Formats: sequence, structure tokens, C-alpha cells
Amino acid sequence: MGYVRKRSANLVIVDMGCGDARLARTLKSTHPNIHSFDLVALNDHVQVCDIAHTPLNNDSVDIVIFCLSLMGTNLTDFIHEAHRILRLRGTMKIIEIASRFENQPQKFIRKIESMGFQCSKTNSLEEKSKSSPSQYFYAFDFAKTSAQIKSKSILTLAPCLHKKR
Repeated sequence: MGYVRKRSANLVIVDMGCGDARLARTLKSTHPNIHSFDLVALNDHVQVCDIAHTPLNNDSVDIVIFCLSLMGTNLTDFIHEAHRILRLRGTMKIIEIASRFENQPQKFIRKIESMGFQCSKTNSLEEKSKSSPSQYFYAFDFAKTSAQIKSKSILTLAPCLHKKR
């Protein structure tokens, strides 16, 4: 959320696969243009839709966020939808569990870049808590660099691996 807090309040932000719309609930007073989409509405902040087909106009969004939401078998369609709704040079943020990249995050970056994006930032994140001593994530920032999707390549990620407790 820190990334979004630092940005202009006028930005149009889309939280794809938002769950309980925590981003919108937390930032609603400073960022009123947050759209939260998911298959199920857990509260009034969530708009029900398939994130492969949102009701937003082409080139109308500044930031698209996928936080642990690239779970469908049609995740390529999710990325294509983000490309469609993002303005040129808009940002697509992806945060996913590291095990889904099978130790090859560069392969994932190349596939996304082949679709008309440029990776501007990659981080490996470690989150520590009492209930879960060590969970690893990757965070990527991609800028939309092409008005049209360049490649129709299929994007896949491995299933999530969880440690037994």
C-alpha cells in the first residue's frame, strides 16, 4: 500500500482479484478512484466480475494491481485485460509467491515483456510474522510500453507451494 499512498490521489487504480478490497477500504479517503474486482463480493467495496473482462474502458487506468490473484488457468487473459485498460506508460504491479516462478522469475519477466510491457522493478520480499516465520514473494512493476499486445504467448505459473505446519 505504501507505493499507492505515495502517488497522486487523482490516479485511477484497479485491484484485480481484490478479496475483501483492503486497498480500497484503507485508502478510500485519499484515493477515491480505486476499483476493486473479484468473483465474489465480500463487502460493498467489491465489484463482482471476471478479471479477464472488466467493465472499464480501454486506456483508462493508471495502475493495475495483481496481489496473489493470478490463480486462474486463464492468467494470460488477466494480463491481456490489464494491457487493454492501462494507459500507455501505466503501471502493472504483480505480487506473487516465489515458488510459483520455479526459481525462474526472469522467464516470467520475458513473457510479460513480450506482451508489450517493460519491467521497471523486481523485488524479492520476505515477510516475517509469529504465525508464519518465513514466506517469500516476488514483486514486479511493469510499465505498458505498447498500444497493442505484441505477443500472444501463453503465460503459466506453478501451483503455490505451502509448508506443512
